[in-house]
Amino acid sequence: MSDRVKIFDTVVSTEVVYHDMDEDILTEFHPYIPSCFFKADSRLTDAARSVYRETQGSHNVLFGRMATGDRFVKDEITKAQIKALYAPLSIDMETASIAHVCYVNNIPFISVRTITDNANDGGSENFEENCDKASLISAEFVISMLGKLHPDTFNKG
Repeated sequence: MSDRVKIFDTVVSTEVVYHDMDEDILTEFHPYIPSCFFKADSRLTDAARSVYRETQGSHNVLFGRMATGDRFVKDEITKAQIKALYAPLSIDMETASIAHVCYVNNIPFISVRTITDNANDGGSENFEENCDKASLISAEFVISMLGKLHPDTFNKG
């Protein structure tokens, strides 16, 4: 969604929001969260920032808000509305629902997503073409994060 984010950049969530849900559904009903934003776990965010500092230059990593909805966002009016309301770095169809389940079950959450398409490209076409490379970039980043969290298990050389 953000013009700063390019294909194959990695976006790490600091918070996640549904862009297509009434906010009061979350704040006035179960799970009664203080706002419509699901915050990323600080321990996981610290691990991600540590990996970023050590790997700066290998590829671009941005930290910030992600937004989720139930369909590809294709029209410019909807894109502009989402940008104006939430200013997300990225948009997808899964992250907020995963954050929501983690919140309800008291499970630490963070999202690491490597971008396969951007707000100016045809989403589904670029996704298929770029998915393998983006998956490998994300996997390497997450494995490095796990090494920060559990060095005896994930740093065996």
